[in-house]
Amino acid sequence: MPESLATRAFSALRWGYAGFLTRALASFASGIVLARLLGPKPFGQVAAAMLVFGFAVQLADGGFSSALVQAPELDEADVRFAFTFQLLSGAVLAACFALLAHGVAVALRDPLVESVVRVMALVFLTQALGQSSAALLKRRLAFRALQTAQVVSSVTGYALVGIAAASLGAGVWSLVAAQLTQSLTFSALVFVQARHSLIPCWSRSGLRLARFGMKVTGANILNWSITNFDNAFVGRAFGSTALGLYSRAFNTVSAPTEAVVSTWQQVLFASCSRLADRTRAFQRAYLASVCAVSIITFPMFWSVAVCAPAVVAGLYGPRWAEAAPLLRPLAFAISVHAVMAMAGPMLAAADQVKREVRAQALTLAVATAAFSVCIRYSAVALAWAVLGVYVFRFLANTQPTLRLLRLGWTDVFRVLRGPAITSCITAGAVWSAGRLASIYSVKPAWTLLVLSLTGVTTVSALFLLAADHILSRELVLVLTQISRSLPAKLSQWLEGINAKQAGRDTLRDVRQRQVSEKEARPSASASLFIAAMVAPAGRKKVQ
Repeated sequence: MPESLATRAFSALRWGYAGFLTRALASFASGIVLARLLGPKPFGQVAAAMLVFGFAVQLADGGFSSALVQAPELDEADVRFAFTFQLLSGAVLAACFALLAHGVAVALRDPLVESVVRVMALVFLTQALGQSSAALLKRRLAFRALQTAQVVSSVTGYALVGIAAASLGAGVWSLVAAQLTQSLTFSALVFVQARHSLIPCWSRSGLRLARFGMKVTGANILNWSITNFDNAFVGRAFGSTALGLYSRAFNTVSAPTEAVVSTWQQVLFASCSRLADRTRAFQRAYLASVCAVSIITFPMFWSVAVCAPAVVAGLYGPRWAEAAPLLRPLAFAISVHAVMAMAGPMLAAADQVKREVRAQALTLAVATAAFSVCIRYSAVALAWAVLGVYVFRFLANTQPTLRLLRLGWTDVFRVLRGPAITSCITAGAVWSAGRLASIYSVKPAWTLLVLSLTGVTTVSALFLLAADHILSRELVLVLTQISRSLPAKLSQWLEGINAKQAGRDTLRDVRQRQVSEKEARPSASASLFIAAMVAPAGRKKVQ
């Protein structure tokens, strides 16, 4: 990746994760407060509504947000075409779901869902107002403005409106008000940062965006279906309360992961779409991304998995205890999802979305069959099926990406080796700390704090002792490209790691050369031996 583009991508990541940390803390804190105030059922009712909305949102965008980012060239007519489509499709879907609300409530066996769906149908319009502007910010790698909008809208919607309404006894409507406020605030803020014409346009030039957008829409629908079908099965089989428990367990691990993964995906997609060289630079970007995302997510979620009851008790209290058995397999599954998610941006940037669509369609068929069988037993059995489906999804999605990039599975497992070993050690340390806390009857909140400190300390110690073995060569090379943007001490630390890895590479090359020379020597000796045997016979014949 060129140094200037790498620097811009790093700046985008830095602002992306600065916004993510702020938003995650605010969302996490407000989620805990709302969960303790409302209990499982309201979350299940909103999750039921979001099931149908989530599917329709994929149709409402039409893939134009990704098309605006990926397009090599863009003019005002293209942006107006995308905005016109998004606004019209949002209005049509809002009207449709207002009419279909009763059927949704009957299917999910909860009368209150009807009113919730009708009011939340407005989300289609509030989101449509800002989708084109958000895409333009991603195209420019202007993640500072994008993350500012996300942080402000999340805090306004959930930390202010949602908690205030829940405190006043609004119940499920506090979550509805929070969602509507968040989406409307976000759309307004991104439009201010990336203004565009609001005049409708149906130019032919927009059709090229539509062609790419249709492929992205197909991939997004399949992605969404795989991610949300488990919720649909749980809600249909066990009702709103069970769905609330399941969705809260899933969101506990998926919310931070999505923030990490989606930010990385957006930057990876936007920066790789600007690359002229689509071979070596793509390889390095992909392998570096796999290593980076795995080192962020593996230690965290493997530790959550081994201490699931303590995590649930510390975060949500005793009313949510039944979510603990669900959390363990979902934590493992979401770490696999994080690595799998790096494949999509590479295929989209190279305009190879069809390969992802085929892999996701196969995964959806496997998921439907697995969920249909496991839901007959329990929600916990279905959660373990999710882990199996996500492993299959990782294999199916990564294979076409490796073929495109001319890489092998050995390359992927090589960059995952360091993060996996680090995570095993960290999870073991956290599990031991959890056992000690249980023996001494430490309160849940303090237990959670002890587990967090143990995990952070273990990972930090491992990085200080063996960072050159944990971080892949590709990630270190990418980081050294943007070392000027890093603090001096961190830059020196990276240079030290780079020097150690370069020394090992040189030593390995020397050893391979020596092995090759040793293998060649017997052949040379054999040739001399044959020549010696032949030479006397030749001389005798001449005489």
